[in-house]
Amino acid sequence: MKFPFSVHAAAGAACAALALCASSASLAQTPPTPAPTSLPEIGRVVTSDRQDEPSRDAARTTYTITKAQMLQRGDASIADALSSIPGVTVERYGGLGSTANIYIRGSSSAQVLVLLDGRPVGGQQTDTLDVGEISTSGVERIEVVEGGGATLYGTGAIGGVVNIITTHPSNAPLVRVSDGSFDTQSFDLETQHVTFQRLVSANDYPYLAYTVPSGTRVDADFASTTLRLRDDAMLGAVHVDGSLGLAAMHLGVPGPIALPFASPEPNPALPSSYQSSTTRQNSTYDDARLSFVLDRGNESTALDLSGTRNTLLFYSSPGDPAACSTALGTKPCNDLNQETRLQASLRQTIHKARQRLVYGLDIARGNARIDAGGGPAEAPVNAFAQTAAYLQDALAFGAGSAYAGVRAERDGGQGGAVAPSLGGVMPLSADVSLRTNFAVGFRAPDAVDLYYPGFSNPNLQPERTQNFDATLADSRLLGGAELTWFTVAGNDLIVVNPAFNYSAALGPSNEPIVNAEHASIAGFTLDAHTPLYQGWTTTVGVTNLYRALNLTTTASRLVGRPVLTASFAVEYHGLANERLAGLGFIANGMSARSFVPPIGTPDPSQYAAGYTTLQAYVRYRVAPRALLTVRAANLFDERYASIASPPFGGYPAPGRSYAVELSTR
Repeated sequence: MKFPFSVHAAAGAACAALALCASSASLAQTPPTPAPTSLPEIGRVVTSDRQDEPSRDAARTTYTITKAQMLQRGDASIADALSSIPGVTVERYGGLGSTANIYIRGSSSAQVLVLLDGRPVGGQQTDTLDVGEISTSGVERIEVVEGGGATLYGTGAIGGVVNIITTHPSNAPLVRVSDGSFDTQSFDLETQHVTFQRLVSANDYPYLAYTVPSGTRVDADFASTTLRLRDDAMLGAVHVDGSLGLAAMHLGVPGPIALPFASPEPNPALPSSYQSSTTRQNSTYDDARLSFVLDRGNESTALDLSGTRNTLLFYSSPGDPAACSTALGTKPCNDLNQETRLQASLRQTIHKARQRLVYGLDIARGNARIDAGGGPAEAPVNAFAQTAAYLQDALAFGAGSAYAGVRAERDGGQGGAVAPSLGGVMPLSADVSLRTNFAVGFRAPDAVDLYYPGFSNPNLQPERTQNFDATLADSRLLGGAELTWFTVAGNDLIVVNPAFNYSAALGPSNEPIVNAEHASIAGFTLDAHTPLYQGWTTTVGVTNLYRALNLTTTASRLVGRPVLTASFAVEYHGLANERLAGLGFIANGMSARSFVPPIGTPDPSQYAAGYTTLQAYVRYRVAPRALLTVRAANLFDERYASIASPPFGGYPAPGRSYAVELSTR
């Protein structure tokens, strides 16, 4: 049964749940009392101002996803964990392990910088970083900073920053095993110094009929192995923290299940990955990180050294006519993209009674190998570099604060940029405050933008943006509510060319991606939650991206930006000695949005339909350190084509599914 996304339905559900909480309180026989223990509050964050600070001091909008929340909701990937954050849109291409794009406040995935413990994750130069396949195993929390972050983090932080923070050695151990629909099993072990996870899924879920009969997904299986070693020590007055991470994924690449030209015979006009059932992909994420921190009273000096390597091998089996390029006919596909990166960061922070100062240097060097198209690449190995200096000073006045900062960065042959920012927090009353931020952002074209055979443009210019947001926050309305208005004015944004002619030769007048001379994005986000009452809490998040326009010629909506996204959750959090440890219902919805259709479809401006999904869980304490969890996903059974609507087919999602899990916390 279809449950199309509706603003009125989402708002009605939110109001009904809030009313239910209120009516439950009024019907109680005794006056309401707070629960003996409440949910732990994240009192400090490290990403917003690139230093450890109380969350109330951060002017930039920052959301934190805790380990407890990820365990409660059963988030298997970073994409799962981000799906309910206001302002964040997650666009999926299928089931577990499939590609997931993230958009923050209308920005593209390439404009969102993803960090691991404060340093860039590998694969962002080759566009092979995929949050849909990165596990939450060993992740202690995720911090999401929305809005321009170029002053502190540099290129690629136009839309915001996602910082994946790994488990600290002092945290309690965790053992978790699960089994679920579509032959999905996982084993997760997290100890003081070692994290290990093995996850496999057949992903053999059925899909509904489009222009072809209904069937079962094939070649969509996924297997991943994640290992992380971590330790810390004191060398005199210096705190040393080191980690080594290895992650490997092996998966099928089934492509869309329905196209207007689908037929039993291969269509030479289409890449075989759209028809083949044997195309495969191997991905690896490797990282080594070492930090040295010297604290001296109100000063701290940190040296971070890191190295990352990301590899993606895309191939097809012998005999499979994989036409990676029309010029190569039926030559089997055998693509290899690999990125290596070395980075050193030196940072100084000074904390005084009314001042917080941070400044430092970032130096990075790397290579991006792009061997794609089934034959010799135009530029197999491409060097990239980054050299930057930054400074940000924050001053407190009364109950408010203000900050200003600037970054000067040189990105190798792509040129340089100066990125200033300023903002602050102004209290309007004891409970109400106004946060404002202005930032200049930039993004140098990455290696894929410039060099990928047949899908690049070597003449691209760096993107430039001006970001502004204002947030009105009330700490006592419900259990806390925030309303944010944001706007982005962009020049030279790198976008898909809506006039690209797939059948014509590439050239200056026919490039697959181009710079949009002018772009304008604006919208609102609402984030609200009720206070914890006898273990129950309700959260609501709504994003209205009312403007996302390419203004280069005739105004047109930017691809993949829905006007409306919303999330709604009702959850129960049991006490430490209570049998019922947790219970929850989480709904996520998205309105229709435009998409780029597969090569060969006749209309380049189609829309993917809106949808709403619902998941639920119940957690039961079978022993003091043993929890039994039953989960149900996609209860509305929305096997939607998440990227394209009929008659153009697309990438269907799994139908209704279930899982049983046993864990120590």
